[in-house]
Amino acid sequence: MSRLQNGNGAAVRSRCFAIREACRKLPGAHVLDVNLGNVNDYCCGAFALVERDLEAVLPPRFAYPQLPSVAGVREAFRVREELVNYKKVALHMHHQGNLLERRLAQLATFFRSSEWNEQQAFYVHTPERAVLSAALTQCRGRCEASYDARVLGKFLCGLGRHPESSLPIGLVELPNSLRCFGAARAASLAMSIDGGSKAPVPNIPKFVRLSCICRGVDKALRIRDELWRAREALRVAIAQAEATLKELSAQPSPEQVAEEILAAAEHGDTGSQNVNARSVGKGTCDVDEGVGGAPPVTPLMERMAASVRIRRHFNMLTGCLPFLRESLRWFDAIEACADNGDSRRLFVAGDARISPDAMPPAICVPTGFEGGKAQDDLWRRLSQHHGVEMRRRLAVDGWPSHVIERRGLIASSGGGAPLDKNKACRLCCRQFSALWVHRGICCECEDAVRDDGRCPFGERCSASWFCPHERKCFVCDAHSCEECRIFRGDGEFVVGLAGRLGANAMVALDFDRTLASTRSGARPVMGQHDVDVDLLSLLCLRPASCTIITRNSHTDAIRTFLLAHGAPEGLTVQTVKRPTSKAERLLPHLAPEAKAVLVDDSIAELVDPMIASDPRVHRVLFV
Repeated sequence: MSRLQNGNGAAVRSRCFAIREACRKLPGAHVLDVNLGNVNDYCCGAFALVERDLEAVLPPRFAYPQLPSVAGVREAFRVREELVNYKKVALHMHHQGNLLERRLAQLATFFRSSEWNEQQAFYVHTPERAVLSAALTQCRGRCEASYDARVLGKFLCGLGRHPESSLPIGLVELPNSLRCFGAARAASLAMSIDGGSKAPVPNIPKFVRLSCICRGVDKALRIRDELWRAREALRVAIAQAEATLKELSAQPSPEQVAEEILAAAEHGDTGSQNVNARSVGKGTCDVDEGVGGAPPVTPLMERMAASVRIRRHFNMLTGCLPFLRESLRWFDAIEACADNGDSRRLFVAGDARISPDAMPPAICVPTGFEGGKAQDDLWRRLSQHHGVEMRRRLAVDGWPSHVIERRGLIASSGGGAPLDKNKACRLCCRQFSALWVHRGICCECEDAVRDDGRCPFGERCSASWFCPHERKCFVCDAHSCEECRIFRGDGEFVVGLAGRLGANAMVALDFDRTLASTRSGARPVMGQHDVDVDLLSLLCLRPASCTIITRNSHTDAIRTFLLAHGAPEGLTVQTVKRPTSKAERLLPHLAPEAKAVLVDDSIAELVDPMIASDPRVHRVLFV
């Protein structure tokens, strides 16, 4: 339900006609006609747009200057802005965890060796495999936690703009929709254990209420309400995980059970020896079950299998809890920052993946933010140490037999489909399982191509699209680099970047597939094409410093289309035909110390030599 309720009906009706006529002066669709179907047609995202509506329509004494403080509107917008950037930070952290998890999985597979215990006929992992297996499971738990943090932020920021919009099912089902909560309950079952009031809202006229719905105020208030639900769900998930982890810690480890089995054998108990070799579980030790006509597994061996499963759950929760606690810490900090009126920003982030070696430069986080760094650094050092040993063994002995047995050494000459769902590397033509091949290229060839300064994935990718600092392609790796001054981002990121560069920074926007949904120079049509509401809000809030530089030749149609969506009068629209560079329309207007932002969906426009060589221009690949 909306936080903004209808006010005094009689007072509204007495001024209904006058207000409706006054609303016609506002750019864009009529505010009083907003509904669930057309709410996305209104520019929104800043309370300044509401203030503009109030000043244009209502007499000064009715303009409700107290609304921001009474309804907590400014605080709600602050919470929304922080959550938008936090979910991007969480996505970066999740990508970082996924890269580590994949690398650890490769190493755990490569070093998949166990030692046969002749006395009691069961396998025990070698030390290197034990360390890698534990790290891999813990890293998976950390990835589950970073996924939960990302999805919570996405659910909150993705609330519908209209109060009648339904809640995302993930919010409705909290905390059961959290993966970490599910992991904690699964661990409990493995051991057979059972697993805010809102402020009063003032009565306000219908016009103000609808203006707040159009401009995103109502959504921001509901986001803040739902943040409370998300924080409580995280507390429940953490409490469940901590209680379960405590119970798991009290269970005997696989090493302790192995010692008990050996001790029993020394005292003449041979009932556990007659079993065949077969691995069960993915913990520190693997146990042997009876297969074929072999005798059944003994109670001691069943206990070993259970301890391996418990250790796996233990590692999973050990990995997820630190990140889960930190997620709650920063959700609480975002709420507290808004409550305290602190104007300092906590999170600023663009849309980009990260390198496996460092935090991306496109991210700014508050002091004390870890983002799983302590765990990741430990696993990264482990990965690097064993990675060196893996490359040494590959150079001396080649691939181990257990990997070779699951792939063909070369692609089939007859062109037949690879067996066992293997994937062929398009460069070396060897076949591997999906673990070793990513986007058509094996890990060995990928490293070699990156060392040459080229994109390993896109055959059409130019060398100018490749970041020399992080050895990443701006397109295929979804990379951002502060030193290269190229960022990936959406409309919200562009608004934030322009704000950080200052009120005088020029913003040059492409039109097709950036400001609007048109493609290939098509004429924009109302009802058929959409506009990006964040970029549209930027045009409304700082019209003097914004310009449109496009290859689309329909200049008048573009201007009419934008005016119909609420853009200000006098907007500059410049059409540039090929082979003229967009730099020729942007750079001559920049003072020597000025800053500019060029926003385009085409990487080719952003790496234009004139643009790339000018340190005044920050480039945003619009996604």
